[in-house]
Amino acid sequence: MLVKITRSWLQRKWLLRRTRATITRCFHAQDHISILAEVKAALSSHLPVVALESTIVTHGMPYPENLNTAQEVEEIVRENGATPATICILAGKLHIGLSPAELLLLAKKENHPMKTSVRDLPVAVSKKLYGGTTVASTMYAAAEAGISVFVTGGIGGVHRGVDKTMDISADLTELGRTPIAVVSAGVKSILDIGKTLEYLETKGVCVVTYGDDREFPAFFTRKSGYLAPYSVSTPEAAAEIIDANQSLRLNRAVLIAVPIPEEHAASGQLIEEAIQTATMEASNNNIVGKEVTPYVLQRVNELTKGISLLANIALVKHNAKVGAQIACSLAMLRQQRLGYEKQYSTTSENKIRRKPVVIGATNLDIIIRGLDSKDFKRDGRTNEGKMQLQYGGVGRNISEGLLRLGKPSLFITATGPEQTIQSILQSKDSLDGSGLCQIEEATTATYGVILRSNGEVDSGIGDMEIHDHITTDRVSKFKDQLQSAPIVCFDANIPKKTMHYVCEVCGEAQVPVWFEPTDVLKAGKPFEGTDIWKRAIRYISPNLAELCYIGQSLGVPLSSVDASLANQGDVNAVVDDIARQVAGTCQLLLHSMHTILVTLGKLGVLMATCRDITKVFLSNATQDQLGANVMKIYYYPPCSFQALPKVVTSASGAGDSMVAAVVSAMVDGRTQDDCVKSGLLAAQYSLLASSPVPKKINAGLFTTQKVQIWAPWHPRLVLERVL
Repeated sequence: MLVKITRSWLQRKWLLRRTRATITRCFHAQDHISILAEVKAALSSHLPVVALESTIVTHGMPYPENLNTAQEVEEIVRENGATPATICILAGKLHIGLSPAELLLLAKKENHPMKTSVRDLPVAVSKKLYGGTTVASTMYAAAEAGISVFVTGGIGGVHRGVDKTMDISADLTELGRTPIAVVSAGVKSILDIGKTLEYLETKGVCVVTYGDDREFPAFFTRKSGYLAPYSVSTPEAAAEIIDANQSLRLNRAVLIAVPIPEEHAASGQLIEEAIQTATMEASNNNIVGKEVTPYVLQRVNELTKGISLLANIALVKHNAKVGAQIACSLAMLRQQRLGYEKQYSTTSENKIRRKPVVIGATNLDIIIRGLDSKDFKRDGRTNEGKMQLQYGGVGRNISEGLLRLGKPSLFITATGPEQTIQSILQSKDSLDGSGLCQIEEATTATYGVILRSNGEVDSGIGDMEIHDHITTDRVSKFKDQLQSAPIVCFDANIPKKTMHYVCEVCGEAQVPVWFEPTDVLKAGKPFEGTDIWKRAIRYISPNLAELCYIGQSLGVPLSSVDASLANQGDVNAVVDDIARQVAGTCQLLLHSMHTILVTLGKLGVLMATCRDITKVFLSNATQDQLGANVMKIYYYPPCSFQALPKVVTSASGAGDSMVAAVVSAMVDGRTQDDCVKSGLLAAQYSLLASSPVPKKINAGLFTTQKVQIWAPWHPRLVLERVL
């Protein structure tokens, strides 16, 4: 009887405690916390999210430097595969993730944001104030939202002279009670680092350095003279420790100390001397409590003439990169466990996607400029013109574009023995070259092209036999990468059998495929004599002629639409006519596809889809699976005809640059409209570049905010038709 009573009492006590906890969590979530939709979607899908503090925005820098830095840090997190979640307080509500408008509001500081630690949260919330969150309060908010990785510059700690002041940062208390990983450049060197490490040990906090040794970093300097208990050298190893810490339910943080990059550590001695001076001044001026750190950092920046601020920004960006990589590894680790529990399900809902895969051509291009075919003399004389040798090939161009936009891909291609992945992609970075197949007995494909005076292609000659070596046997070695990619792109240069294999394995794993037709004579290859393309090809980017040949391979009569007719009349009338003529082919394809982007040269693009263009673009679902039955064709002009370059250097890489930018934006989870506009912006950059992929493009030029400023308009709906 006593056992039954005791068990019943324990059950009621447990249920009461659980109910109270649930009510508390719901109360917090509903009344005090607002999670950005993008962050919420990532968390619900078990995708990597990185929390970022906001005192660097509100108290670390003046406007607009603070805004630019915050945007750049968020972009670095995105480039490395995670979703950023900047945390702050706006009108008394904790915001987990900020829209561009909210970040701008915070950066301008017009609402006088307060520096908000954990102790200040009740006041900030109840009085509906604005605030930048410190390390401690950001840890609390991130953990409440379910975020496992938080990136900051440096943590607070035990202040020098603690025996007189008892000044110990709330960051250490929060580290001792909040289960989250904190990625920082160690402890700020204005603090007593030895006592801080002792205090962390007392609190049971696991301290790990990120690198080849256990030397604990001191914010601006790589070495503090103290050793951490442990070290890791890879994101995967760090992720395993974080996962074990949270699986054990220790309710303590893991501190991962990342040394400042070598190139910014050289000024460490100068900064250290300035810190000593600033600390003494703070003491002499009776500056205490939470005002000490902002004062010292500001004074150090003045004494070093801005060097310390540059080093601060550099280490925060470096930490963001490392933190995002760790978050991705942690998410992958957990998803693999989830996949095991769900019998290795391969649906997109419970599988982390890795980097994109691109399969296609690498060429050595010989570019001849300033010589139209009508001027070409074939009587034995020498034709004068400008010649340039460069790397090209559709697959290579797309892969280089993705690399420059922060989305390094696995590039599967074939070349002669003299090439490396770095030389092919024009990069000095360490890249995954496993997809490069070097054929000893062959030479790298060569393509000679004559460009007209307006930069458009007049004619070309290609030696492309080596692409036949991109066989099913070679590509099958990368089956795991194909089936775990967010998207796979292939061009029409690869063998038809290889195309079918890619469609088959990607179809099994529900990985969407993008097909770039490359040339009218090759455009129909994946569609000829089989329906296997329907399993995976969800996006294609043909020009008008290529779309017509695709239609012909599917039984649609060949039409002769010509975008050059726009020179002879009203652009909208010509675009409307083109849309009507290609509608039949688009209707046929869209039963199994997501979107068709038809490039129109200098006119821009037509986009045929059945999807809401304000929704996320990347998807494996077909129109038939979604029950969508109305095709819409939109017209996207090239921003404006007045904004087009007056002198086009080359149009040969514009389409490939467009595809790279669209795919990059898709991987970021951006809307269909935003992705297409990103592609148009990249194409415009390409028109002004001598190389197929502009050297100047980077992820910072293609943020949602910048793309929308460049193209604030809505596309014109040209045609609607029931499938």
